[in-house]
Amino acid sequence: MALGKVRGFHVCSARQCTEVARWAVIWRNPRIHQGREKTWLACEGHREFLAEFVALRGFPYRIVPVSELGEAVGESAKQVDPSSLTEQERSQLAGEG
Repeated sequence: MALGKVRGFHVCSARQCTEVARWAVIWRNPRIHQGREKTWLACEGHREFLAEFVALRGFPYRIVPVSELGEAVGESAKQVDPSSLTEQERSQLAGEG
């Protein structure tokens, strides 16, 4: 399936995943991230995997809904798989075109 350029949606940070991100894993490495945090975006299928990755290293983290991050701006390095959009999200896109 060809992936279309779909703007305005966060894309999962997991390698080779192109699904819409629904969660943000916000973490930091206290030894190198003083006063700042890193954010990994996660689809439903990768939420626990990404959280466990940082937890196993003892890094403090929290998981929040991606809606708390605000709107996706600019081009992503990865294109979202349109099949991972909800019906409501597809309707929004159809209204923009």
